[in-house]
Amino acid sequence: ELTPAKAAEVPEAERAKFIAGYQEQMKRFIAALDSLTRSLKAGDNAAALKLVSELGALQKSGHKDYKKPDRD
Repeated sequence: ELTPAKAAEVPEAERAKFIAGYQEQMKRFIAALDSLTRSLKAGDNAAALKLVSELGALQKSGHKDYKKPDRD
């Protein structure tokens, strides 16, 4: 169901693969958020800190590949 705005700029022949990649990236991000929530609820701050770092890397990677450039 998730479709990035940048998908409209991708050639139609490549669009389905682009969207599938985006959706997979979002599933990994959401899974990491769920793990972070569990770690925080369990009081496992060391695991939570590691997950926050992983989330940052996932976000940076996802934005690089799937986000439209910001307008200046």
